[in-house]
Amino acid sequence: LDNTIKFINKGTNKPRQIIAIFPKAELINIKLSKYKNLMIFISNHYGQVNQRIHGFNLSKTNFTLQLDDDCFISQEAIYELRS
Repeated sequence: LDNTIKFINKGTNKPRQIIAIFPKAELINIKLSKYKNLMIFISNHYGQVNQRIHGFNLSKTNFTLQLDDDCFISQEAIYELRS
C-alpha cells in the first residue's frame, strides 16, 4: 500500500483524498501516517466489495477512483481521466 500511495502522489494531479479501508482485524502500518491526504478507516465487514462500498460512502470528492493496494497507474492517469 505504501508504494501505491507514494506512486499516486507523485502524479501530475495529486489527489486531495486517498481513503484506505482495512478489515477490523488487520493491523495498520503506522508509517502510512506520513501521507497528509490519506484517511484510514476500519470496516466492520470483510470482503473487497464491502470495503469498496464503505470507501465510496466516505468519499467527499466529485471524482472517485478505486484501486487495489497492488495497482499501479501511470503518473498522468488522474490528469487524463479528469480531462
